Amino acid sequence: MRIKLTNFTPDDVLAMFMRLGGFKISQGSKHIKVTHTTSGKATTIPRHSRVDPYILRSIINHFIVKELGYKIDDVYSSLKKQTKSLTR
Repeated sequence: MRIKLTNFTPDDVLAMFMRLGGFKISQGSKHIKVTHTTSGKATTIPRHSRVDPYILRSIINHFIVKELGYKIDDVYSSLKKQTKSLTR
């Protein structure tokens, strides 16, 4: 199940990585580096007020699913849990 990837903050994306587990977070001045603890592969998340939906889709599809082998449904469900807590 896919959800619309708009209005996600960097904190929302970091929460997704924490729910998936196995990631190390490094804070930079303009980007946040997320490193997979087992493989050592990394990606960056920009520190803007909102993460561009195309960047988020690229992180999910290319980094989390293709490079690390996570299931796409697990990734989207971890994002969905975050959006449920934001809605009233």
